[in-house]
Amino acid sequence: MSWESIRNLTLRSCNLSYYESIANILSGCPILETLELIYCRNLPQRLNLSKSLSLRRLEIKWSFKSSYPVEIVAPHIHYLKLTMYEESCTLVDVSSVTQASLEIFFNNNFFWVAEFVQIMVLKMLEKLQNIERLTLGRTLLQMLSLAELCGRPFPMLRVQTLIVETMVVRSAILEGIYPMVHCENAASNLSASFMELVLRNSKTLETIVVQFRSTPLALECFAQLLQMPPTLPHNNNVSIVLNPSNYSLIASVLSLI
Repeated sequence: MSWESIRNLTLRSCNLSYYESIANILSGCPILETLELIYCRNLPQRLNLSKSLSLRRLEIKWSFKSSYPVEIVAPHIHYLKLTMYEESCTLVDVSSVTQASLEIFFNNNFFWVAEFVQIMVLKMLEKLQNIERLTLGRTLLQMLSLAELCGRPFPMLRVQTLIVETMVVRSAILEGIYPMVHCENAASNLSASFMELVLRNSKTLETIVVQFRSTPLALECFAQLLQMPPTLPHNNNVSIVLNPSNYSLIASVLSLI
């Protein structure tokens, strides 16, 4: 199999029964730059992309639980996106990754596998030592919150841009925000508390962008949040942008002084 001119390849809903199948595909794409494996069954136990010298982007989206952990060896990629469904995944070598997006979903009660997933996620973050832009999904953020409550040490990362995709609810926010859940206007109060937590624990933060979906409740929270930044800790170097998606009026940058 030879596709010598292919730069972008997406395999969707494929059954990769044997390691040789994906290996043959990769060997026939010498200038491949982007590889997407979407809902593919039977990924190899060791996905070795070290020979794909041109590969820069890798996206894997699972929907089928495998009986073995999948190890990823991809030393040349710069962008990694993993969407996992209770899958065991180990990052062996992703030393060149500067941008990553991570999320995990559960078909059943995640408390049965919470400890295992916490350890797996923390080990994955340890491998992202050169990460500059990191996106965390809601459930993965919950796992990190549980890890903090359990006293598990976090790896030190040099992230320049952190994107948190989450609902503003108690179970998705860190321990220090729990007392706010019984307050009136809980959603906006939780958002302000989350920003306060980030400000308190970030030394080089420059900008926080809070984005809502354009629902009546979100727009109400948006209006309330406009009044909240002055109550947050003083930090001369941080600006807060409150910006509901698809909203006609964009809030001005609010500098904390």
